[in-house]
Amino acid sequence: MAEKSTAAALFSRSKPEMATNEDLYGWAKELVDLTLQYPQYRRYGTEGDNAATNWIADKFRSFGIENVEQQYYDVNIQQYDDYHLFVNNEEIPSFFMHGATFTKPEGLDAELVYLGDHVDPNEDYTGKIVLVDLPSQDRLPTTAIAKFGTFVYDPEEFFNDQHSISAGVPRNFPVSYYSAADRGAAGFIGIWCDWLSGSAKVYPDPTFRVQPRIPGMFVGKYEGEKLVERLKNGEKLTANMILQGEAKTTKTNNVVAILPGQKKETILVSTHHDCGFAGAVQDGSGVVTLLGIAKYFSKIPSNFRQKTLVFVADSAHYDFNYPMGANKFLEMNPEIFKNIVLTVGVEHIAAYCEETKEGFIPAGGPEPRYIFAPPNKMIQQICASAIASNNMVRTVIPPCGAVNFLGENQSYFLRNYPSISMMSGPKYLFSEDDTLDKLPKEHLQSAMATFISIIDKCMYLPPVWISNIDM
Repeated sequence: MAEKSTAAALFSRSKPEMATNEDLYGWAKELVDLTLQYPQYRRYGTEGDNAATNWIADKFRSFGIENVEQQYYDVNIQQYDDYHLFVNNEEIPSFFMHGATFTKPEGLDAELVYLGDHVDPNEDYTGKIVLVDLPSQDRLPTTAIAKFGTFVYDPEEFFNDQHSISAGVPRNFPVSYYSAADRGAAGFIGIWCDWLSGSAKVYPDPTFRVQPRIPGMFVGKYEGEKLVERLKNGEKLTANMILQGEAKTTKTNNVVAILPGQKKETILVSTHHDCGFAGAVQDGSGVVTLLGIAKYFSKIPSNFRQKTLVFVADSAHYDFNYPMGANKFLEMNPEIFKNIVLTVGVEHIAAYCEETKEGFIPAGGPEPRYIFAPPNKMIQQICASAIASNNMVRTVIPPCGAVNFLGENQSYFLRNYPSISMMSGPKYLFSEDDTLDKLPKEHLQSAMATFISIIDKCMYLPPVWISNIDM
């Protein structure tokens, strides 16, 4: 037996060391620290966004990757520089609603009326500022996730009846915003009534951002409760909403790094780099995973890279042309897409948290995550094997088509490119609570290593084996 093991070892090629948890966390800290230097953080089309893309490009180059390019394109942004909410001349802590209409410099003055969590289609709210509860989606028991998956990796038995998860997407928004505008409302104030921290600072992507119809703002749970109580007690309240900023066309860029292989057949690996706040999870975690994968394969001699690898950190994830960065990359690089055989998206390695009045407190381990995989038995088995061998705990492969394919490479999936995507959706994902402590440091490498394993296996598969549909 010993002789066989030794003989087998002779046929195993040496592999470079992978980035460690310390490396990945260190890169995330660099990116977050850089982001916090800018008042608009890494919101696409801003100074912070540009600084972040320069940092990512420099990281790629530091690995010895020669073909690194920042591909610029125009974006339309709505930047909010000054926003205030006054009720009977008293300022109330608030936050702008991403996409809402600007007011005049002096603001919008109107009577405040409370609607609960429903905008009555038979009522007329002309000239009023409506105050509306934004309740969270119902919590999902993790037992349901375990029953749902075609493959579930849960050696610690986290998916039991003691745990549940909740997305930060409100169940009545943005429909309530548009309904209020249709019924004549002059302005809209949404209450994050289920967010225990009391924060109002949420900057969503198109999942629940709004088109400009009327001015809109958010207030936190406790400030909202005070306003509701005053209105229920018969007090007449007048609100003054001030939303000032600029709608403009500016530039952003996708950062592209290419590692040539022996063949033109190409595997595309992507994430996005823009975010609303510090963006440790959304999508600092995706960026450092992308960097770790790129660094690993950059150390492998090109004759062992049978396929070309293209790494893309997209921008404009928060634009309505979702995902705009990926759409622009496809539009700007037709020659690359002639050779794409697989796309891989890496996003959101997040800490599982307990929600408290003090905010979201890490409660141990990662937020449960999905890996979407194509309806191909071989690729699904490669993904399952990589998840288990790299101990990527709390991971589920959902049935093909049972859940909407999510992630930065969604556009490629919709254009019939075989696609794999990692995604999780903690409640704090779009909020100011997405800070560095939400990165589960000890689980960063396992996720990166899982995708290195998947890509390494697919590197040697004929394209027809990857594109085959047999499920």
